[in-house]
Amino acid sequence: MPGANLLYLAIAVNAQQKGGIVFTLVGPIDYPSAAFVPVNNKSVGAIQIARAGNEPEDGFTGYPEFGGNGVARWGDYSAIDTDGVIWMATEYTPDIARTVNANWCTYITRLQP
Repeated sequence: MPGANLLYLAIAVNAQQKGGIVFTLVGPIDYPSAAFVPVNNKSVGAIQIARAGNEPEDGFTGYPEFGGNGVARWGDYSAIDTDGVIWMATEYTPDIARTVNANWCTYITRLQP
């Protein structure tokens, strides 16, 4: 993941001080992917890809013809919560049919602390 960037981080820990940080990971060799790191009161784990992105972001905001400025907009959110397990949600580019205006989805995953 050299040169990768982490977008729209969300952080949560449970009463036992175990949790995670969820984000979209992008980079020179990484399409927008759903990723996270486990955390506890002593350390932060390695980056884990929950769902790899399948293609470049290709939404309408990247096209001046559709009102964009030529730079594609990405990300409105990541979310994380605990209820015994750690639930995480973030955006990625899936390997499913796209809509007319966008090619992103939300990926939800869980981490057993």
